[in-house]
Amino acid sequence: TPPPASFCNLCIDESFPPVLGEVTVPSRITTDAINCALAYDIAPFLTTEVECAALQVGAQSSCQCPVECPICAGGGIPLDLNARITTGLEVITCEIAYERGAFLIPEDNCTVLQDRGLDICKCGQTKPPVFECDICEDGSALPTPLLVSMDGDTCVESAVDAKRDDPENCEAWQATAGIYCGCNNPKASETACKLCTTIDLADRTRTVLIDGEETSCGFLELRANRNNQEECATVRLLYDTLCCDFSQRTSDSTNWKIVRYLQLAVVTMLSLILM
Repeated sequence: TPPPASFCNLCIDESFPPVLGEVTVPSRITTDAINCALAYDIAPFLTTEVECAALQVGAQSSCQCPVECPICAGGGIPLDLNARITTGLEVITCEIAYERGAFLIPEDNCTVLQDRGLDICKCGQTKPPVFECDICEDGSALPTPLLVSMDGDTCVESAVDAKRDDPENCEAWQATAGIYCGCNNPKASETACKLCTTIDLADRTRTVLIDGEETSCGFLELRANRNNQEECATVRLLYDTLCCDFSQRTSDSTNWKIVRYLQLAVVTMLSLILM
């Protein structure tokens, strides 16, 4: 009969061992390898924590007793808390699996579970640094923050839009809004798709019709820089005159307005032909 104050069980969940292999009992009772069923009966008679812990460690593999198994090995934290993982009995989020602390499962199953934690929950992994695009290549402050750059947006608003855009479009923002706003962007300037072949785009806010909607020449140049050089050539062919030819236009010229409407009609026809 075990003593009333017994604290040791062969399996940490107090269950009967599922596999009746042999396990060594490291105690004064015996140091021989004995059947797991007999070790289950002997465990309550162990009197020290050291003996009990050593027996339980051996029983985890030899007797397939469950182990305390957190989803992340080594005390890590899941990076992807919303990912879903199966425990063998249910499908739960990595957050719920982490909050449960430890699962009492066989050692082999624990290895499988923690491998899933590593692959699916991204246990122990650090979040990659968030890339934020600066429309000034050197990260400096905008020289002209309140200048209107394109589509009615100020340079500050364009800078915010650049940070929210896909990182791969950053150079397009630097080649357009960054330069419009006075940034010194030599790298972007070298590879930029320039809408105007002979002059810099003088009026970023001038609008043209694309598919029946007005778009600023500045945004049009941004769009051309987001895409490939073939698109750049097409956009330049269609809109160079509308956005860049300032030789005859004045702000109150009736003749220029008539010419502009004729040009818009031609561009619309070309767009339909190229579609």
